[in-house]
This record gives sequence, structure tokens and C-alpha cells, in this order.
Amino acid sequence: MDLQNTTLLVASFISLILAILILSKNYKKEANVAYFLFVVWTFLWGIGIAMFRFENEISRMFFWNREFIIAASLIANGLLHLSFVFPEKKDSFGWVKRILIYFPSILVAIGVFIPNLFIKDIIVQSWGNESILGSGYWFYGLYFSIFSIWTLINFFKHYREKIGKAKKQIAYMIVGIIISLFIGGIFDLLLILLGNYKFVWVGPNASFVMVIFIGYAIVKHQLLDAKVIAVEFISFGILLVALAQILYADTFFRITANLITFIILLVLVSILIKNMRGEINRKNELQKMSEELAKANDKLTTLDNAKSEFISIASHQLRTPLTAIKGFVSLLLEGSYGKVDVKQQDVLNKVYSSNDRLIKLVEDLLNVSRMESGRMEFKLEPTDLKAICKEVMDTFYIRAKDAKLKLEYKQPEGEIPKVLIDGTKMKEVISNLVDNAIKYCPKGGVNLRLVTGVGSDFVGQNRSDKNHFGSDPKIQNKEVVRVIVSDTGIGIPTSELPYLFAKFSRGKDISRLNTGGTGLGLYVGRAIVEENGSRIWAESDGQGKGSRFIIEIPVEQDPEIVKKWS
Repeated sequence: MDLQNTTLLVASFISLILAILILSKNYKKEANVAYFLFVVWTFLWGIGIAMFRFENEISRMFFWNREFIIAASLIANGLLHLSFVFPEKKDSFGWVKRILIYFPSILVAIGVFIPNLFIKDIIVQSWGNESILGSGYWFYGLYFSIFSIWTLINFFKHYREKIGKAKKQIAYMIVGIIISLFIGGIFDLLLILLGNYKFVWVGPNASFVMVIFIGYAIVKHQLLDAKVIAVEFISFGILLVALAQILYADTFFRITANLITFIILLVLVSILIKNMRGEINRKNELQKMSEELAKANDKLTTLDNAKSEFISIASHQLRTPLTAIKGFVSLLLEGSYGKVDVKQQDVLNKVYSSNDRLIKLVEDLLNVSRMESGRMEFKLEPTDLKAICKEVMDTFYIRAKDAKLKLEYKQPEGEIPKVLIDGTKMKEVISNLVDNAIKYCPKGGVNLRLVTGVGSDFVGQNRSDKNHFGSDPKIQNKEVVRVIVSDTGIGIPTSELPYLFAKFSRGKDISRLNTGGTGLGLYVGRAIVEENGSRIWAESDGQGKGSRFIIEIPVEQDPEIVKKWS
């Protein structure tokens, strides 16, 4: 057997193995079935030409000559079949359509057995065998050309209609079909019609390119893993070689040894392919879950934006009447509308206090809405923290006294440098911390102090004294100012510390002592502090041992923060 025949047989068998592997992935898929049938016809065409060139008995020459003509006509039908079912996801291709597509091949099969219509005679040449063709072969060539052009028109139509991955896969198919049809049309149609049979073996080899391109397109389109196909392909080839070793063994010992080797290889290959398929299935499931999660996340984001917008609108509508109520109640308490007795004053004080809580709630909701929608703005200015702390202490002095608590402000020993922050909003955060400390401190006192130091790698754990500064990379080895609000109140359990600054988060004891809170104050406060290039955290030695809230502000502001709010 010469080199041309060998390449024909190798290419044909490789194509068939590839088609079997793809069909095994999803035999219910119409595109897979159509591809498999197309490759079977290609396989029979290549085998037929190889055997025709190899044969030396005249009757068998006629048989193989007829066989490869019929197979070639079926290739044209198979390609047209494939062009109708790929790349549609919902395949519904009935038997009537299949019969109509393959019917011309039945006519060709009948025609090749009519004497002198397709084949007049066969001549034996030094390089192989050659046919003397009849006039029917010209009609066969016309039929093959029409079906090939029809196939390309269908694929070009799909190419224009599709987008993304499907478009790319159709492009692969078109390229493979054009290359193979061009080469095959010249060497296996045109030259044969002109009486040159010498290069008849070129067409089937060129068709291998088409088989590979179309197979790759189907594999990628159906999200099959090309690596698994390659491993299965190689494994199948190894098993064939091992099986051949058994068939060609000349002694019982070699047969037994080769058989054991074949069984071991079969087991190992089965395990390997099973594991790889399982891995691919898990990968596909994870990909599907990831896509579903992404869609769900998009929906949640949309709902969250709608919720924030609603809160913003509702809060704006609430703030105006609440402010008016507060003003009128204040005027009543001051006696602007007449004298108010003690009982009425007590009721008005309760109304005033409840209204004040509502105003704070509305303000917190507005702040949350602004932050989550990116509409909160900050005005950075050189700020004197000592002045802010003194104003906060003056504001809460009477309230602490009424609660019989000691409110102490520890003046810093040295000079406190000015820091570049939004002083108004930072004052709101410090005021909220002092307010909370008073609320949750049944006895003892509240202490506010300022401390300066240099950031280091030492992380203070449940401690806030002097130079225990945190390990934030942005402030390491830089001068910082700490605002520390400490109290002798109920303390914070260690389990609740990580969730203290979460939205709507409130501890058990906190809820018991103060039912009017919302759990938004610390959440908003942390956001404000972080937008000012600073950080905030809480420390506590445990329940009943008080707590400390620390705001750490860099003296030299982060350039990114300055640029953001400039």
C-alpha cells in the first residue's frame, strides 16, 4: 500500500473516531447526528478511494468505484442537512425533510449500476486504477455543486443572523467547508471530468480539514470541553494499538501479556475519562450557577437602588413637617402661645423628645440613601479638633448632669495639629458617640479625649491607651490624631464587636436599655469617617466593663481623598 492510500485510511479513521466521540456527548442533538452522518459518508468516501486504488481484481474495482461515488453524493446531502440544523438550539427536523435531502443520493446509487451511465470502464495504471466515466458523471458533478452552494448560502445566512460565540463557530465551519470544497472540487471533480484520475486521493485528505473545523465548531458551540475530546481521542487510539498488539501476537505468552496490558489500559482510560467528564460537568454547573447569581445580583442591585430612592423621597417629605412640629412645640414650651401648666409641659416635652428622635431617624435614613447612591459630598477644610470636642461637651453637659453622669473632657497636654476633614460631619459623628455613651451608661461617667501619636504595626486589642495605634497601611509611620470616647457603661460582648457598625445592627443589651434606636448611627458614622480618610472602631473589656470608640484621623490627609472631594 502506497503513502497516498495510507494517508487516506488514517485521515478517514481519525475523522470517524472524532465523529463517534462528539455523537456520544449528546446523541439526541440533531446537529451531532447530522455531523456524525456527514463524517460517516466522508469516511466511506476515503475508504472507497483507497480500496479502489489498491485493488487488482476488476469486479472489486467496480464495487469500490461505485461505493465512493455514492459516498461522495451523500457528503453533499450531509452538509446540507447540517446547514439546516446548526446552530439552532431547538432542533425539530422531521423524517420528511431528511428524505427529501437524501433522495438525490438514491438516484445516484441507482445510476451507478446502469451500464455506461457513470462508469464505462476501468484502466489499471502504474500509480493506481483509473475510471473511464460516462455522461452521467457530469450531471452528478452539477448536483454536487448545487448542494454545496446551497449549504454555503445557508451557513452565510446563519452567520449574518447570529452574534457572539455562535457567529464565530459558524465562521469556522464556513472556512473549513470552503477549503475542502475548493480542493476536492478541483482534484475529485474537475480533474476527473477532464480525465485525470492521478490525484483522486487529494480530496478525501482535504475533507479531513472540513471535518476538524466543523467538529471544533460543534464542540465549542455546545460548550463541550475540547481537552476532554482530545484525551478521549488519544485514549481511543492507544486502545486500538493495544488491541492490534493482541491480534498480531504470535505466541500464547505474548497474547496473554498484551491482553492484560489492554485490560489495564482500558480500566485506566475509563477512570481518566470519567473523572474528566465529572470535572467538566461540575465546571459547567458552577458556570451556570455563577450566571444565575449574576442575574440575581443585578435584580437585587436594581431593587436596592429603588429602595434607596424611595427612602430618600419619603425622608425628604417627612423632614419638613417634623421640623415644623419641633418648632411649634418649642414655641409652646416657651409660652409663646400662652402659659403652659406643669402637666401640659410634661406632655409637650415627651412630644418634643419623640419628634426629635423621628428627625434623627429621618436624617440617618437620608444619610444612608445619600451614601449608597453616591450623592453625599464632603467639604474638606483645616479643622481644629479641640474646638469641636469642646462644642460637643458643652452640648451634652446638661444632659449628662440630668442623668447623674460625670462628663469629662481631657484637654491634650501638647498642641493638637489641625487636620484636613469635613469638620461639620465629623462633629456629627463625635456627637453621636457621646450621645450613645450617655444613653448606655447607667452610672459612672463618659470621657472624651484627644491623643496624638504615630501609626505603627502594633494593633491594640481591646485597648485605647496612649500610643497603641493601628496598622492601617495608609497611616503606618505617619502622625495621627485619635478622638477617644470612653464610658463606664454596659460594655460590648466580644461576639458583637464585629457587627457593631453594620446597618440596623443593635446589641441585645442596647435594645433593652434604649428601644428608640435604629442601628443606623454607627453605620452612617463609619461611612462619614472613612470618606474623610480616617477610620473608626470600638473596643471593650467585656460586658459591664464599659466601652471605647476611637476615631483615628491622619494629620497629613491622603492625596486620593483630597482629590476626591476637592
